Amino acid sequence: MMESKKILWGLCLAAAVIAASAFAVFYFWDEKPDFGQENPENQRLVCEIIGYTNAVGARLNAGEPVPDYITEKYGTIYIPPDLKTYDLVEFDDFGLKQDNTTSLLTRIYDDLYNPDYNFTGSHVMNDNLIMDTYSGIIRYVNDSESAVALLIEVRDVDNPEFSYFILNVNFQSEFGDNFGIYIKPVQDAKSAMSSSKPLYIVYSSKDVDHDYRLPVPVE
Repeated sequence: MMESKKILWGLCLAAAVIAASAFAVFYFWDEKPDFGQENPENQRLVCEIIGYTNAVGARLNAGEPVPDYITEKYGTIYIPPDLKTYDLVEFDDFGLKQDNTTSLLTRIYDDLYNPDYNFTGSHVMNDNLIMDTYSGIIRYVNDSESAVALLIEVRDVDNPEFSYFILNVNFQSEFGDNFGIYIKPVQDAKSAMSSSKPLYIVYSSKDVDHDYRLPVPVE
């Protein structure tokens, strides 16, 4: 009888240890990135990568100069001339994995998506830059719509702590409501390297003035 009690006690203790270990693993796995999550301006962005995005300027009018508080901190900002509206943001490191899938919960307009990014290859560029490419598919948008994402991370061999990325997400619909989301850096290299985090522009193809024409040079 005493031996049975010892066995039962041992089994209970083992079960408690396993449960505690499982809880600890679940706790740490359940931690979510929270960069910029207390910034109310994030909700105005056309696209937000949840937990990695901090709005610097939301829904800015391209017909007006970039606000002084932005240029004073980030230097000269390069805005595409055919835009009507745009966002400026900082991003935290995505922790992209070349040997595994990286999931980045993303809000585009009012909808949430969770694309899985998979590493597809690297390419050595000029100036000791390495371009890592990741592709993602947004599944089950709806019965008539699909989306694909291309994420490019550029790393500097001479400055391992510095990197930037470019992201394109393209939606295609049977009903013709096709649009894209575009994210890319907007600083010169020197300003970007001296910033705590590079500045990015975020905009939709719906923000583009499709009637824009380049000014004709005056002879």
